[in-house]
Amino acid sequence: MKLETIIQAALNDMERGKVEPHCGEPAHSNDIDYCEGYAEPGYDDPVRCVLFANWNGYPSRLIGILERAGYAVEWSDEWSTCGDCYKAIRTQQDSYGWRKYFVIYDDCEIICANCVKHDLDAYEKHLLNRSTHADTFDVDWESQGFTKFNNDRYESGFHPGQNDNPKVIVKQIPANHDFLFTIPSVGQFDISFDCWIRPIEDNEND
Repeated sequence: MKLETIIQAALNDMERGKVEPHCGEPAHSNDIDYCEGYAEPGYDDPVRCVLFANWNGYPSRLIGILERAGYAVEWSDEWSTCGDCYKAIRTQQDSYGWRKYFVIYDDCEIICANCVKHDLDAYEKHLLNRSTHADTFDVDWESQGFTKFNNDRYESGFHPGQNDNPKVIVKQIPANHDFLFTIPSVGQFDISFDCWIRPIEDNEND
């Protein structure tokens, strides 16, 4: 059965009073977006496509119907799509250890890690010498000429001693060095991070 037919049947049933929306006001139009598959790790592509919507305005049974028909169903306030490959990327965490698998360029365009890794120069420029940005994609920065500045992993969190601050760390970096930060792991109450440095003159000789 076509997607339009399934959705329209649900809208018609609500209009006739046969079923109620899951929560709140009923949807009055087919306000559903879609993409072909997932960029987010840990998800298998559906037989048909990935659907995004505020499902509260539709009958509760609709999600099951769509999934049985071969669609994946996600909430539009938790997911977006990559601006390059147009695949689904999660924007809200679903576990304590979740790390974002996307970067926002120019404060507006979401690009998934898979596409970012095709242009590491642009990604490096986005991270370089910024204490408020960090890589969460496990890029091999050593292969890009960087060396790890710290011996022990930095920690920031609620437990005693977890008070490492990137802005303070930056002040300790040797002169004439670029730097960037990485976040290799995230916990329920803390994060671990590393600092990587590279002599500026190496950049000029590339």
